[in-house]
Amino acid sequence: MDSSKKEKSLRRLYYIFAFAALAISAKAQTKLSFQTEVGHTNVSEGMFLKTAIGASYEIKGVEIETALESDVISEEQKLISGWNLSLMKEFELAEREFSLKPYFIYSPFSDLLTETNWGVLMGTTFNKLSVSLGAGFRRMTYSEEIAPEENRRLYENFILLYNLKYSFLNEDSKWKLQAAVTNTDHFLIHQATNPVLSISGAYQLNNSLALFSEFRYKTAGMMNMHVNYFGTLLRAGIVWEL
Repeated sequence: MDSSKKEKSLRRLYYIFAFAALAISAKAQTKLSFQTEVGHTNVSEGMFLKTAIGASYEIKGVEIETALESDVISEEQKLISGWNLSLMKEFELAEREFSLKPYFIYSPFSDLLTETNWGVLMGTTFNKLSVSLGAGFRRMTYSEEIAPEENRRLYENFILLYNLKYSFLNEDSKWKLQAAVTNTDHFLIHQATNPVLSISGAYQLNNSLALFSEFRYKTAGMMNMHVNYFGTLLRAGIVWEL
């Protein structure tokens, strides 16, 4: 990574933590998280290993969440390989609790291609089943080496978003075990025809600390001849509530 690109990455890192310091100073309800994930896909050219740090804050009923992802083992070895920012507000409609979550994701996959996603999800819960649906938008920006200025940006004006999650244990249990079908993730938005199957678990160590893990299996797509496999991912981490 050359000095100018490193400077830009470090600047983004500074902005994130400046935002974190501001929220903490405002005496918001704060959570910090750290996770590591390892995986393999048909296009990753071997195993990849990534880490991510995140923070979320609840201020006047609005939860603000942000996270940074970094490559440890990958073809690109980027200091900042992903950044996300989201807001979530819960409200009542027709005597049912809903949540509204707008989000923004920046993913510099390589020096040749970066991707920006934004959109909104609306969710509710039916006993142990959580359902979120929404709409997303994507912009892919290619470098000058790939395309001329007038053709460097491609847009997807609508992506159906979904996240269906079932909890096997009661909400008051220290243990959590969930299964999900989704096309969303912290730093990636997949096509609606590329569902990800997920099994996740967590354990509440005490009032402040919780451990979590997740296994993800991504299909190549319902319209793809290789529908049986595209990639797998295993992540684990810790959440600290201040």
